Amino acid sequence: MKRLNRIAKKITAFNEEAEQFIQECEDSGKFNNGQMKAIREGFENGLTIEQVKVYADPKFSGNYEGQMQAIREGFEDGLTIDQVKFFADPKFSKMQMRQISDGFENDLTMEQIKLYADPKFSWDQMQKMRYGFEEGFTIEEVKLYANPNFDWSQMDQIYEGFKNNLTIEQVKVYASLKFNDEQMRRIRWGFEDGLTIQQVKVYADPQFDWQQMGAICYGFQAGLTMKQVKFVADPEFDSDQMIEICKDFEDGLSIKEVKKKYDL
Repeated sequence: MKRLNRIAKKITAFNEEAEQFIQECEDSGKFNNGQMKAIREGFENGLTIEQVKVYADPKFSGNYEGQMQAIREGFEDGLTIDQVKFFADPKFSKMQMRQISDGFENDLTMEQIKLYADPKFSWDQMQKMRYGFEEGFTIEEVKLYANPNFDWSQMDQIYEGFKNNLTIEQVKVYASLKFNDEQMRRIRWGFEDGLTIQQVKVYADPQFDWQQMGAICYGFQAGLTMKQVKFVADPEFDSDQMIEICKDFEDGLSIKEVKKKYDL
């Protein structure tokens, strides 16, 4: 649901109770101009006093697009008091609040939202977990990347694996902090290209950079035997050397002949 209330006609006059509440907030001296603006806008957009009171607290930032606005927009999107109170906490930034609000708006369950509604996650990490649930991922699948030590790019590689129908067993091969996002991508591509777990595990090793991983993957794609590929999978070879040796095997050279050719 979009923010339909924003295009509705604004209330031009507050009722007496709302006017009194606004005056009390002003007289308290606890709210800055930005916070008072957010409180007024709540009434202008048709919120009740009960709803406005949820965020009419000086502990929430009221500057442009601040925490107060994120809470107010939750009500404008039709969320319940209980749903909004779940993220109306100053430990969450405005962007984190929006990810939780969007979860409720998109009909995620409380169990799903609780998995990412934690300030240890940045807002974009929360978003990637939310997207997973919205794609239909299971709790077990999202938990595989619900780790604040993964940066957004690493989370994205795990997310893309499930989105492209890899199994949990396959994704677990690369869902590790020992791999950077480029290495994760190269391992994921191997599975998506039809390699077996046994084949992918030959190069799913952080001692190989993503280019070396790609060269080893090329060996399998070229139809080389496991023995030949394992010979190529030597971290002492750079990716160009690996490709060259793969082509030697494609041309029919034996391991013995390759060793002789390169004085290995």
